[in-house]
Amino acid sequence: MLASTAQAREFKHDGVLDDWTPADRLDLVPGFGVTGHQLYGYHDAALGKYHLAIVAPVAIGPASTFWLDTDLDSATGYMLWGAYVGAEANINIAWDGTPHLYTGADGEAWVAGPLSHSFNANHTVLELEVSHGLLGSKGHIRTWMDLNNQTFLPTWFGGGGYVIDDKGVPPAPASPDGPIALDGSLGEWTLQDRIDRLPGMAVLNYEVYGRATADTYYLALRALPPASAIGAGTTFWLNTDLNRATGHQVWGIAVGSEHNVNVAWDGTPHLYTGAAAQNWQIGPLPHARSADGGTIEIALDRALLAAPGQTLPKAIDVSVDVNDAIFLPADFTGPGHRLYHPIDLPPKAGDDALRVGLVFSATSAAAFFGDKAYSQLYAAMQHQAALAGMPFELVHEDALLDIQKVKDFSVLLLPYFANVAADKADVVADVLTRLVYHYGTGVVAVGNLLTNDPHGAALPGDSYARMKRVLGVTLEGYWGPQDHVIRAGAGHAITRGYTDGAELGSYPGGYLLYFKRFFSVADSIAIAEAKLADGSTERRAAIWAVEPAARVVHFASPSIAGDTDLVARALRWVAFGEGVAVGLHPTRFDSVFIGRCDMDQSQYIDEAPTVYAQLMPIVNKWKQTLNMVSSYYINVGDNKGAGEITDWTKSGPIYKSLMALGNEIGTHSYTHPHYTASLTPAQLHYEFAQSRDVIAKQLGVPVQSAAVPGNPETLAVDWELNKWFAYATADYSGTSAGYHGAMGWLTPDYDMVYLAPNLYFDFTIIDFKKLSATEGLALWKQQFDSLTAHARGAFVVWPWHDYGPTAYEGPQYQEFMFTDFLAYARDKGTEFVTGLQAAARLKSLRKAAVHVSPIDADSLFVDVDADDEAGVMALRLDLPPGRRVVSVDGWPAFSDDSVWTGAGPRSYLVRLGDAASSEVRLTTLPMRARLLRVEATPTSFRFKFKGEGEVEVSIPAGVTLSGRCGAAGRVGTRSMAFTFDQDAEHTCELKIEQQLRRRSDRRATQRQR
Repeated sequence: MLASTAQAREFKHDGVLDDWTPADRLDLVPGFGVTGHQLYGYHDAALGKYHLAIVAPVAIGPASTFWLDTDLDSATGYMLWGAYVGAEANINIAWDGTPHLYTGADGEAWVAGPLSHSFNANHTVLELEVSHGLLGSKGHIRTWMDLNNQTFLPTWFGGGGYVIDDKGVPPAPASPDGPIALDGSLGEWTLQDRIDRLPGMAVLNYEVYGRATADTYYLALRALPPASAIGAGTTFWLNTDLNRATGHQVWGIAVGSEHNVNVAWDGTPHLYTGAAAQNWQIGPLPHARSADGGTIEIALDRALLAAPGQTLPKAIDVSVDVNDAIFLPADFTGPGHRLYHPIDLPPKAGDDALRVGLVFSATSAAAFFGDKAYSQLYAAMQHQAALAGMPFELVHEDALLDIQKVKDFSVLLLPYFANVAADKADVVADVLTRLVYHYGTGVVAVGNLLTNDPHGAALPGDSYARMKRVLGVTLEGYWGPQDHVIRAGAGHAITRGYTDGAELGSYPGGYLLYFKRFFSVADSIAIAEAKLADGSTERRAAIWAVEPAARVVHFASPSIAGDTDLVARALRWVAFGEGVAVGLHPTRFDSVFIGRCDMDQSQYIDEAPTVYAQLMPIVNKWKQTLNMVSSYYINVGDNKGAGEITDWTKSGPIYKSLMALGNEIGTHSYTHPHYTASLTPAQLHYEFAQSRDVIAKQLGVPVQSAAVPGNPETLAVDWELNKWFAYATADYSGTSAGYHGAMGWLTPDYDMVYLAPNLYFDFTIIDFKKLSATEGLALWKQQFDSLTAHARGAFVVWPWHDYGPTAYEGPQYQEFMFTDFLAYARDKGTEFVTGLQAAARLKSLRKAAVHVSPIDADSLFVDVDADDEAGVMALRLDLPPGRRVVSVDGWPAFSDDSVWTGAGPRSYLVRLGDAASSEVRLTTLPMRARLLRVEATPTSFRFKFKGEGEVEVSIPAGVTLSGRCGAAGRVGTRSMAFTFDQDAEHTCELKIEQQLRRRSDRRATQRQR
């Protein structure tokens, strides 16, 4: 983008950008900005100065660098990473925060400084200037920005920087697909028009541009010094049917062009068919050249490219032969530079809601090592979206054949999409390319992408060509079977909170494909480490973060993606970059704890009364001391002669007592079959649908859930359960046995939520692993910490049995193992919920809409369109150190980094700052409590919620709060706590009084006396 003028303007270096205009922005072109950043440039030709400014979401620190190519020759000057920029100078921020001018590497050979500059108070805005004389440039420069050695503007330094020119501000096109004035200047072209931006497509010192309107294709080619001027024989090869097998084959093997535009001996372009300049069609075409011959612009009527009776072409592929010497792209055997017609780039719906599109590939599932494993991976990715606080939509792979169906997603998540029909691979890759490069849609992908056919065979040609184009990574190598460990990297937002080298997962005897960057600018986020047979250690990248246009993250394998919280972190980074990430999380607490009790003794008529007489006092204690609820799944029994049947006169009151404590009752089947996979649909109906109906009739409540007994069920079993239940829970899912956090829908066609246990069953610990109760308690704690230490809001499903805390199956089971673990989880900030409540929250998040609109560095507007389940949720903000929420206009219910959302749709204007909040506000609500209303006036504070437990209100300095709601818990100078014993709606109103006003009133009274 160009920003320029020939008139002098006054700039005040004050850290405030009110003297800059939108025309000075260098980074407004889609795909060339970075979220949360603004880059400005201005050339004052009259005074001989270049002005630069940057706005960042983080402090601009030492080692930040403006790279300056002052001769517009990318082959001269300092080469970053040995290949890019060609900078004659750089402006580097020194250790004391002042900018200086250098040559060579950043901060290498000092030239002058400190330069005239100014920061704002928190160093997130920098203005500076540098004179012509210091740069030896009087016309134009090209700049790139490296912020804190972490963020790069533009994200790809090999695709051209931002040009600050002195030729006058170019007229902006009316729209991105507006017409071009042919004048030999690229003033109207933008970086978005660069059709050579895809990884591996650009050639040093050349730029290829294209723009399409309804009737015209515009092409432009620029050769930068020291490249030669564009001369006769230069050819634009046009593949108008996008089929490389039809049309003229360059060298007999490449391109497949239906037409070509060839530059004649007199420098004019003409349209031909066949070989270069073979069959003349029309010419010269409308065009313009620059005075130095380094730039040519061409206009081509679409109608000229259609044969009689054929439809007009839409997208076309352009390959360029410059002077019969340079080829753009360098490899003509691959796709050319794709120029899309506006019909292929339909506008977004205008809804900027934060939304993840989660793609289910049935083709890949069929070739996966198990269809159930693929579905668990798919559900685990939904859990990751919930951890990120992002609403999501479940789509089938065929949605990626139509840009209309996916263009409105802010992020696309591809859990594993290696296998695809050969005739669909390029179509899908093209849609993904448009999403990344034209719509700014971020992508998170796992493993191979579009590399194999449905049977697993590699697709013809370079099977990784589509990965290279879309993700900017390609295959490097293969381990297996090989013990390896995944370790976190450092210095990236995705791994913030992990120590460098922290273990993320261990895979004994596992297999791993590892990948390398194909795109030049990429960060390695995690490392796979293995000990080889010779004793040496080998390390390879396991996760890449790439920025070809939109942000892209690639995970080497499904196990890495499914067994950590890093997909959630990747989603937040892809959506928000280095800015403040905001998400609607399914809990106000640090995690969600779903207790699953399999009531195995329930169908034994002689045992149930004995077991439950011991169990109920324990469950009552858990509720009273820990506010713990759980889901209890019962068997009915149908063999009275063997004593395997429920006595509802004895068990019914016990189950009703459980429900009265807030617990849920579901079915564990009729007879507890151990091999559900062997049952027919009719038998499954009997075991689950009919047991559901019996339980519902006996207890007088709907039964909406099932816990599958016995060995792992299959997808065929789950499909049957999907007919009858709101959710189901089955076998353990974790490393080497599925994926941690398989919480969601097994395919896009399921109505039933699937909640897989991700802690060990009690019998697994005691009976299978043969551990003691003390060892089992330690193992549960270890598993819980692994799931929740970094993944705030994680769902934890804890499976246990009625015989466990009662020690009914033997003394190896001990009640303390259960009670102490629940207390440990409570103290770690978990929220106890039933499975039905957890499923309802996932359903609510899935269909919610969240709009995040930053207003300035200290405030943002968040609009939440959700149902009443939002009243148990929270908006979470990832804030830099020292920043916190200080107020929410009209909604005083928040913590330092979260807003307690209310039931139903609502908007929140969130104010940020560095100091603690000075407002009266709700800071604590009970588990499972639904916030309905909260408001404050200068004299009162009111709130309404449904639930039971303790509510805490924060009191700032200088304020007193009086009144009483429920039973007073703790009363202090800075907070008041109230306890509500009944699970019901509660309304509370407190009186606010300013202490300063009271003292002033007393002094006035004393003077009157």
